[in-house]
Amino acid sequence: MDASARAPRGPSAVRSVPGPPSGHPLGRSELPKHFVVTGYVLDPLRTHVLLLLHRKLHRWLPPGGHIEAGEDPLRALLREVWEETGLLVRPIQVSEADVADAAGLVDTSEEGVMPLPRPYYLQVETIDGQHEHVDLVYVCEIVGGEVRKNHESEEVRWFGVRDLRTSGVGANVRTQAETLLTRRGSGADGARAATTSMSRSAGKAHEEPTSKSGPARRRTSRSVG
Repeated sequence: MDASARAPRGPSAVRSVPGPPSGHPLGRSELPKHFVVTGYVLDPLRTHVLLLLHRKLHRWLPPGGHIEAGEDPLRALLREVWEETGLLVRPIQVSEADVADAAGLVDTSEEGVMPLPRPYYLQVETIDGQHEHVDLVYVCEIVGGEVRKNHESEEVRWFGVRDLRTSGVGANVRTQAETLLTRRGSGADGARAATTSMSRSAGKAHEEPTSKSGPARRRTSRSVG
């Protein structure tokens, strides 16, 4: 029998592609994806993290929300933290390795290229079984403003490591916050310099987000005003 006789013809020539192995990323949910940002804001001594009691979910969460049309992740992060806490912040890296890697990748000499601070962590969260959040999680330090809450939260509070065992703090938030507070000194000085450089290259608009509430005052507080 020659090769032409053995070769399948027409629709039967198209073989079905087997599905990915169990647990492979290609086998993940195909629910609609929304891109969001989260900011773990540390106090100046890096012994506490700022959480808000979400009015609808009744859970303690770090500030954050959806990346809106026309926004990049950095802009969305600064806006969400400002709107929900009254603080002006900037993202920082939390390890020397992250700082070194970021410094090696940053080159602002090419026109039209704008480097952004890398997230501390990324995760996917299933929301009510209807859609998923692709969450870019950042760690932030305060550069100005005064702590206050908005209509989305019932309370805003600083949490130390022991406080994170409070009812209403989920396992994911507690684990991430505890990890940050117990390694709070790692890469701090180098991270500040690297992040400042990237923020400047992104333009002043990223450093002073605006809101309907107006500009924040240049003072920080450890309690809700």
